[in-house]
Amino acid sequence: HVYQISAGSSALQVMAAFFRDLVKESIDRPRLEQQQEILNGYFEEGGFAVSPDLTEKHDLLVAQIFGYQPGNDLTQILGWHKGLDMFLSAVVAVRVLKSVLPLKRLSPFCACI
Repeated sequence: HVYQISAGSSALQVMAAFFRDLVKESIDRPRLEQQQEILNGYFEEGGFAVSPDLTEKHDLLVAQIFGYQPGNDLTQILGWHKGLDMFLSAVVAVRVLKSVLPLKRLSPFCACI
């Protein structure tokens, strides 16, 4: 599926397509230990929220692009069928790629997700 939708796209769009469904809407919460570690500050028992202590510039970038602020309860705002999976996939992508891509490249990448 990802190969079909990304055919003829830029490298940025192809990478975004790979990360797009990283956190699937069919699960109640991240089940992989690696996802739980990467989503530290967003995953809470019983739901998801943007930590009120969020200060890291990459995390703030993702939250801003999706229109959230530190302290927002994402489970109340979104739910899986309203974009929570896309937001969490973008968080994972930016946290994984921030050591290899500058912030100015992560912003459009995050928006593509």
